[in-house]
Formats: sequence, structure tokens, C-alpha cells
Amino acid sequence: MQESTTRMGIGAFAQACGVTPRTIRFYEERGLLPTQDRKERMSRSYSVDLVNRVERIQQLQSLLG
Repeated sequence: MQESTTRMGIGAFAQACGVTPRTIRFYEERGLLPTQDRKERMSRSYSVDLVNRVERIQQLQSLLG
């Protein structure tokens, strides 16, 4: 699967996913999302493709409680 070239910072990514930046960091810490390389200004850079993964994580969380 080819990754989208559109990238965004953690704030925009979290907003696109409907969660907080802390939730994104939590998912990374737990290994549910790949740890993002920090680029310029030490900020994370996320692919638009990962939004679907976060949505799936949330669906599974609601099923499991």
C-alpha cells in the first residue's frame, strides 16, 4: 500500500481524527500507531492515511469497551 504524500502536524492530525494530541501520543506509546519521525522544529509529521487507522482503533475500542 502506498502512503499518501500529504503530511500534517499532530494538532491537525488529531483534529482530523476527532481526538486530542494526547490520545495520538498514547496510541504511539502503546504501539497502535507507528512512532513518527520528528522533522523540522522537532514536530511530528503524520500521513493522511493514518486517519483511517485511528478511526479503526476507536471502533474497536467501542466494541471492546
